[in-house]
Amino acid sequence: MLERGRVTGARLADRLTGDTTEVLALATVNATGPWSDDVRRLEGATGRPRVRGSKGVHILVPHDRVGNRAALTLLSPTDGRVMFALPAGPFTVFGTTDTFTEANPDAVRASEDDVAYLLRAANTFFPAARLGRGDVVSAWAGIRPLVATTADSPNAASREHAIEVTPGGVVAITGGKLTTYRIMAAQVVDVVARRLGRGGMSTTADVPLPDDAAEREAACGRDAAAAARIDPSLDWRFGELRWAVERAHARTLADLFIRRMRLAFEMPDHGAGVASAAARYVAPLLGWNGDEQREAVARYAREVERIFGVDAGTGV
Repeated sequence: MLERGRVTGARLADRLTGDTTEVLALATVNATGPWSDDVRRLEGATGRPRVRGSKGVHILVPHDRVGNRAALTLLSPTDGRVMFALPAGPFTVFGTTDTFTEANPDAVRASEDDVAYLLRAANTFFPAARLGRGDVVSAWAGIRPLVATTADSPNAASREHAIEVTPGGVVAITGGKLTTYRIMAAQVVDVVARRLGRGGMSTTADVPLPDDAAEREAACGRDAAAAARIDPSLDWRFGELRWAVERAHARTLADLFIRRMRLAFEMPDHGAGVASAAARYVAPLLGWNGDEQREAVARYAREVERIFGVDAGTGV
């Protein structure tokens, strides 16, 4: 929403219900990562892009095939880029690739070439693992919103972040990486506070991140149904679905299995086989009737294909 060239808020649409609302704000922040330039255009911005996307892919494999006890830094035998092997419970995560891409952030996926690149690195450093394509439980991709660069390769592109105030008064942040997210957030908050004339500094450095472990455990102890495992092969329980709906604002099966839990990443079918049981369990909490449960399962299948489907070739 613009008033005399200044952003004063936003009109929001709920994709699940179709409801719309207007939100007024004294300050607006554009922290939308690879969608940053799209959001800038909503306020009429023109000129060169502020973001250049780099695709990063991870794969998940059984930990007992790898056996790493801690996070390891690796150098890819293919091109020398820095990679990691990260323990994740009964699994190990290998990643990540780094290739410039023009892919839509809503549709980016891993490719078979990406998976082969990561498997080669894994087998180079863990030759006894003898990992093959069939050992990959899941593969997924994201886009790093690098500050726009003329570098020839992503490896040469800066991982620093940049904060600017647009002509419409929006505080926009681009670049950076996951490991610096708290300092990025703190600096954005400081800029907003100064613009609002409130002074002071962000206190995030002194505030511990919330720990929801006790709440999740309590949700699983309500009754036998809550304590039951969603799938016998994994430790995720139905009570965690209740916690996610009641405490973490989950509204879809994708919210539950992908964004609040890791179940979708840890099953070869990404939870498709237990989606109907999960829908039945949360239906009373979300007010779903039979048709809405079936639609939720169908919507989840589409989301799984969008995120975990693997493209042929490079997929760049």
